[in-house]
Amino acid sequence: MMTRHSLATDWTAALGWLLDPSLGLSPLIEAGALRLLAVQTNLTERSGDKCRLAWTVTVRLEDVAAFRDIAAAAVPDSDTDARTEIDQSLAAAWRWAAEPYAPLRAIPGIIWTPVQVSVEHQPARPARTVRSDQSDGTQE
Repeated sequence: MMTRHSLATDWTAALGWLLDPSLGLSPLIEAGALRLLAVQTNLTERSGDKCRLAWTVTVRLEDVAAFRDIAAAAVPDSDTDARTEIDQSLAAAWRWAAEPYAPLRAIPGIIWTPVQVSVEHQPARPARTVRSDQSDGTQE
């Protein structure tokens, strides 16, 4: 449990408290394009004044058209390649719709080096079908 004392005496605890991995997703959430399901952070101290910070944001796409519209609005009008990529790839749309380093940019006074951003699209599982033609009343 994070306490005021740990925030005042442990810089990694304070940094973890400042980090909001969902920062920058508000326009997508407010437009109904996605729903935030989970946020996970991992902060590992590397040396006296350096750490590695990683986070995972899990969302469910609710309105793919709105999601792609927000991504396309971030693309310069002349960049037809990016617009085509957004139409063909949800991962590409994500890269345009959500600034991946927004959580770090919002923390004043730190120097950071981006390492890796990965976007993984996991298609929804198909809905289970219910058979109602069984004579004993059970369902599959």
